[in-house]
Amino acid sequence: MEAILLWRSDLLTKFFMGFTIFGSETFYMLVLPIGYWCWQRKLFSHLIQMLCWGTITNQLLKSIWQIPRPNIPHLVDVVGSYSFPSGDIQVATVMLVTLAWHFKKSWLNIVVIFLLAGVGSSRIYFGVHYPIDVICGFGVGLLLVAISACITTRAPELPVTIPITTLIILSFAESILLPEETKILSVAATACLLGFVMGEQLSARKYSDQYSHNNNYATVLLTGIAGILGLLIIRTCLKFFGNFVSNQNLLFTFTRYFILGSYVSFGAFVLFQLITQNKSMKRVKKQ
Repeated sequence: MEAILLWRSDLLTKFFMGFTIFGSETFYMLVLPIGYWCWQRKLFSHLIQMLCWGTITNQLLKSIWQIPRPNIPHLVDVVGSYSFPSGDIQVATVMLVTLAWHFKKSWLNIVVIFLLAGVGSSRIYFGVHYPIDVICGFGVGLLLVAISACITTRAPELPVTIPITTLIILSFAESILLPEETKILSVAATACLLGFVMGEQLSARKYSDQYSHNNNYATVLLTGIAGILGLLIIRTCLKFFGNFVSNQNLLFTFTRYFILGSYVSFGAFVLFQLITQNKSMKRVKKQ
């Protein structure tokens, strides 16, 4: 890995820095909800769930192997000291390959290959992963996409009690069995997924796809802006309350991400309904 130091330069560092976005929680928290609310609800629901499962799986594998990161200077901050497999490339593979599989466009396949090559190379260049970490992270990501495709094809309508029960059991198991190094992030992903799945069930009963299939672009734009503002406000408030709680408090971590997940799939639609009703009332008053 020491040979990487010889290749480092300001220009390459700036180039590879652009790929770090695929390891950013904020990036996914902004992009995926907007797609879910305003574009293709089913596709982005699948992406959000795959993101969470990818994170959970990655933390579990890191807990099993517990391989330390390369002992060379790191150019970026990292979460945790375990290296194998690479979480960034695993999650990026899950997200991008799922998109490529869904749209089946040649140009998109080329873009996905370029982005995955960039993400993988950047993790090695920054000194935070060995090449084998990146290769295995890519492989695990592909395996998760394949498993998801099989489940979706063979059992498209699983009873909702199965994933909810599984996630509740998983959250308790993680809090007891996983090492402190990987416990927080894994519990956060599990809580977010549980909140999202439960919120979707409530949303399906009360709200149709009216927001994601609305041809009124002004309404779609308003929906996206209002949804993101609401999400940022909730996230900021939860972070503020987190200042009074230890960062390692599992109960607060679980509660925080459960609220965020359920807001995306349910709370935001309550907000959208209030906005729509308010606009309708104003129109009636004008008439």
